[in-house]
Amino acid sequence: MAAPIITPKDLEESLTSDKYLLVDVRPEDERQRVGYVKAESQVVVPIKDLEEGSGCDVVKKLVEDPNGPYHQREVVVYCSAGIRGQRGANALQNAGLTAHNLEKGYKYYEACLKE
Repeated sequence: MAAPIITPKDLEESLTSDKYLLVDVRPEDERQRVGYVKAESQVVVPIKDLEEGSGCDVVKKLVEDPNGPYHQREVVVYCSAGIRGQRGANALQNAGLTAHNLEKGYKYYEACLKE
């Protein structure tokens, strides 16, 4: 089953709360070139690692650690256009986490903020 979508508006409205941990699946050079969501609760986990399972283990530890800053947060996965984000969110869902994909990725998120 495909992971649910979160809209840019809904994400932006919740960035000041402790509801989500953002997971960017892009390489660092792409993040720097294209841009990224400005949020403190964010980690970078390559899509390859999520799909192979090791990345899912990393994210799972972060949200399941009762003493950690991301305890019991839902996960929002994103990339530039939404395709890799959906794959990553699906992998996390399959690993038993509550994960969402940022609708159409970072580029759409950024365009929505300018409206």
